[in-house]
Amino acid sequence: MNWNDLRFLLAVHRHRSHEKAAKALGVDATTVGRKLRSLERAVGTRLVRRVAEGHVLTPAAEVLVPAIERIELDAVSIERQARGSDAGPTGTVRVTASDGLTNYVLVPTLALLRARHPGLHVQWVSESRVLDLARREADIAVRTVRPSNPNLVAHRLAPLRIGIFASKPYLRDRNAPRHLRDLKAHTWLGYVEPSPAKKDPALAWLDEHVPRARVVLRATTASTLVEACAAGLGLVLMYERIGQADPRLVQVLPQHPAIAPREVWALHHEDDRANARVQVVSMWIRDVMGG
Repeated sequence: MNWNDLRFLLAVHRHRSHEKAAKALGVDATTVGRKLRSLERAVGTRLVRRVAEGHVLTPAAEVLVPAIERIELDAVSIERQARGSDAGPTGTVRVTASDGLTNYVLVPTLALLRARHPGLHVQWVSESRVLDLARREADIAVRTVRPSNPNLVAHRLAPLRIGIFASKPYLRDRNAPRHLRDLKAHTWLGYVEPSPAKKDPALAWLDEHVPRARVVLRATTASTLVEACAAGLGLVLMYERIGQADPRLVQVLPQHPAIAPREVWALHHEDDRANARVQVVSMWIRDVMGG
């Protein structure tokens, strides 16, 4: 396989047509088609198909995109070093993500990003309000809903599983639940309901299995619920990656997944496709969270 040909596949993925991909690469559409056919022969499967809107990648090609993008970034880094500069991307990248994912999943690995790119500065905005990437309120967003805005580039991350957690002292002082029917006998922690008209799946699950009177505390952030749970106030539903990151917590009934895994996406504006600092931080988020 010619690794240089992979950039043609990436260009078609980003621009959705041979013609636009050719323009971005500075070649003609015939060259794009020839390179793609060469790639397909090398891997032994179809990589691109034509649709009404242009060209899209097949599922077999979609799974290759993250790896190709990493190769692209490595190539840019090698080129930069060959030119005598190893500083890498510099400047500030503004990231918005939920309180829980920020504090328990992303920030703990931020040192690795800083070690590779000391010129980068990350601003974190953890709030319930959805920041508008189109208005440049943030450069990158991590969200559990894929946006419909066609100007945003969305990368699917690994789904977030949701589980039940308790503190070790809580389980020591009470009988740990062995079945779902046991959950109603325990005290619980939960999120503040954002809107009665738009019931969150986790809140709906809690209402189904636990009397509302058993929910002794509600909060708007995952970090508050983690601390309340660690203090022994009750059981809590949360993303497994958050609960498992805190050694004070223990997962309860892991054989009974609470609710369906939550989709999660890393988003940035299409104008930032060539923005090195945004792309580096976006790639780091996808490496950490999977996808």
